[in-house]
Order: sequence, then C-alpha cells, then structure tokens
Amino acid sequence: MTNETPLQSHAPWIMSVERRIRLYAWLSHGCIFDCVTTFYRKTLGKREGDCVRACVRKYQLATAASAARFNKLADPSAAADDEDEDD
Repeated sequence: MTNETPLQSHAPWIMSVERRIRLYAWLSHGCIFDCVTTFYRKTLGKREGDCVRACVRKYQLATAASAARFNKLADPSAAADDEDEDD
C-alpha cells in the first residue's frame, strides 16, 4: 500500500489536462493573430470576423471539455453517473 495523497495519484491525469489547456491557449492565441491582420481599423473585416468566431468556438469547446474533466476528478460519483447514462 502506498502513502500517495489523492492529488498525487491523479498527478499524471492533471498534467495531461494542463498540457491540453496550454495547447488550446496557444492555438487560440495563434488563431487570433493569424486572423486579424489589420489592427489599424476599429472593426474587423468579414473574413477576420469569421476566423475569430471560429477560433472562439474552438476555445469554448476546449474549455467546456476541460471543465467536464475537472468536474469528474472533483466528483467521482458524477463520473459514475455519466457512465451509467451511456448504457
């Protein structure tokens, strides 16, 4: 039997989630700077706006997925309930 704390036992999983969050943050940052090429105007062009909206949508999906994973870690009974619903 080990003397690991709950946090230590989940450390690899937490590190995986942290890597995903950093990846999505990097991607969304890159997307915005790739999308917006004209910083001298007050408004975005149509293509810039569409590109930024797509970027925000990806970021929101990534954020929701990360939040769901953290919720499952915080409340293991919720994860068991989710698995029961899939059956």
